Amino acid sequence: MKISSPTRQAASKIILYPLNLIASFLDLLFCIPILGRFAKWIWNSILTFIHFIVGIIEFTFWQFGFRPAKKIRIGVIIPTHQEWQKSIDTSAIMAQIKRTQKIFQSTANIQLIPMFPIPKSTEGEHTPEHAAWIREVNISTIKHILDVGCNFPAIRQDLTLAGAQFQYTTIKSSNQSSLRRITGYGAPVSIFMVRSIKGFGGCSMGWLTDYITLPFNHARCMAHELGHACNLLHRKDKNNLMYPHSCRPEHLTNWQIGMLRASRHVTFF
Repeated sequence: MKISSPTRQAASKIILYPLNLIASFLDLLFCIPILGRFAKWIWNSILTFIHFIVGIIEFTFWQFGFRPAKKIRIGVIIPTHQEWQKSIDTSAIMAQIKRTQKIFQSTANIQLIPMFPIPKSTEGEHTPEHAAWIREVNISTIKHILDVGCNFPAIRQDLTLAGAQFQYTTIKSSNQSSLRRITGYGAPVSIFMVRSIKGFGGCSMGWLTDYITLPFNHARCMAHELGHACNLLHRKDKNNLMYPHSCRPEHLTNWQIGMLRASRHVTFF
């Protein structure tokens, strides 16, 4: 007897719901400052290493032209508070999402897809383009994540209340993705729009975390920082996407493409 698609989807939800619930609880443990955040670094490092080993095998195959499409899930989170209300230029953010889509698709055959479900309030209506890509999340302790640093200051902040808040807000806005974050297969990348990043146009701590930060309404370094989140390091080549002094270049080398596709964030489904 052939099982209908709706029936398969319902069965899948029944199986995945308790697993995702357990994963959400484990995910919350990573919100604990210092111990929880450090455990998150270790866990992400283990998952990244496993995906890297598998990626080496894939790298060998696509040297012969076998490069099937892969996916990466992202979502832009706008922290809000009664003392921090700003008009959001969703068109500018969407422009950078589309640019990042173009770069990842054309260079590495990686498709960007939204990590947020379409809000039920828009069902039956004309759904705005940004509805599945951008979320405003009210945060009571917003002061910890409004003004952040990069490099060592960012690492220090991630161990404290700032990292805990970024982790909790990610869970709050996309709890349906907890199983992916815990298993590491297709873990989404949260993009937080903050008020300022001291001396930088964006920041990522690479494989250690599941989020990157960009200055509020200034998302031009989205593709560059997303590259860092997916294993890529800086390059001296001025035409390379990972050139540290500009976010305009779009080129990637074959080795970079291999590293990008080997990321735990980039998967087949």
